[in-house]
Amino acid sequence: MSFWFATLIMIFQLRLDLSGQESHGYAILMGVMLCGEILSYPSMIILFPFYAGLLLYRSRQLHGRSKLRTTVEFSLTCFLGGAIYVGAILVRHSIHEVFDNVRHILDGTVTYDISIGERAKILLYGIGKIGFRTLKILLAAIVLYYVGYFILRLLGKKVSRNGGEDSGTKERIWNPETRKKIMQRIFLLAIMLGFVWQLYYWVLKNYGYDTLQIHLSVLLVVGMLLYAGGRKTKKAFLFFPGAAASLLSIFSIMLFTDLSVEMSVPQFCLAAFLIVAALPDILADEEGKKRLYMMGLLGAWCITALAGKGFTMRYSGFYNNAFQSGGIMMYGPAKFCVNSYIGAYIYNRDYEDWQQYIKDGDRVLIVVDQLLGPDTVQYMFKDVSVSHYSIVNPTAYDERLEEYWELYPEKAPNVIIVDCWYGDIYSKEDKYVYHYIEENFENISVTDGRYIRIFRDEGK
Repeated sequence: MSFWFATLIMIFQLRLDLSGQESHGYAILMGVMLCGEILSYPSMIILFPFYAGLLLYRSRQLHGRSKLRTTVEFSLTCFLGGAIYVGAILVRHSIHEVFDNVRHILDGTVTYDISIGERAKILLYGIGKIGFRTLKILLAAIVLYYVGYFILRLLGKKVSRNGGEDSGTKERIWNPETRKKIMQRIFLLAIMLGFVWQLYYWVLKNYGYDTLQIHLSVLLVVGMLLYAGGRKTKKAFLFFPGAAASLLSIFSIMLFTDLSVEMSVPQFCLAAFLIVAALPDILADEEGKKRLYMMGLLGAWCITALAGKGFTMRYSGFYNNAFQSGGIMMYGPAKFCVNSYIGAYIYNRDYEDWQQYIKDGDRVLIVVDQLLGPDTVQYMFKDVSVSHYSIVNPTAYDERLEEYWELYPEKAPNVIIVDCWYGDIYSKEDKYVYHYIEENFENISVTDGRYIRIFRDEGK
């Protein structure tokens, strides 16, 4: 959802800029969309000062002086949205309880067991790794360009001997305009190499969708370099604030969640698209050439995207492309979704076991620790109460759960589900949940489904 709210903010920002007016209600719509983005990812609150400053700068560019109307409209909308949200919470909870819950959220998620400093180190390492891959693409583009250049020069000399006419280029490499054109050609070649390399990994090496995404990082780097050394046109300027906001939001996601840099690269998609939209205006003056550049860039990206979204799957080690699909999920929230044979088979059997062994109104805790084991989507198999403060993986199964149940006794589980394989437990026997069952379940019944084991406290 965060991605789509960010896209709508970008659209309304562009509409505001293209209107040439101080406000047409687009600043208010931007504020509403930012509220939605913050609800999706609370760390996106860092985008508020960015957009407020952007709108203030925009009014100065438009009128030659700062006019506060759009900034005030945007800011008031955000404050009103925040007030409504906080008010809705305070209607049901005291301020003390709210702060307590925030503390438990931060303490009770394994993501936050890593300090901000450690996250920053991981972030810098990941950025360096992706930067090195991007640098290799750029170096390969330089080598290919000059190899091709000298081959064409040699072919040109042969033609001059046979035809009596020198077809070699007379451009001087030290001419600034020539150097600029050469760099633009190298950068465009690097973009195309990025697409080709990504297709090689997805289609030929059979890596999953979230692997590499080198074409996006190359687009970002090349786009920023071309913008820095190209013509600062008005149209190009309009697109780059959205790209900057997209990169800032991605940085926030990587810094405050458990996602690695490599897993976050697909989030660069919006920023990369905005850069592609701006590039033709930077590279060419004539409308025909601009259309040619746009068609070439979008055409290459569409082919890559078809391979990425139509062929590959998220990398799992054994199920990486659509042709490995062999099963259909037949029940519940994932009904008619295609999966691997074993993935769909286990999902369908788990759903059937839920219908047989789980009752509506049960308070259920699902212990998720296996790739093909029970997933939190199973909470939607029946009308049950979720006995955990989080349904996002990874999450904690330790003493913090008891603190949560002390605060909310109605959430204490009477059913705990763990991973098994026809009676063989796959979870570690020393896990906290087994100690909790022994100490707190009064009248224990154990039922083995095909791929889940169900512990029920018959006394509750």
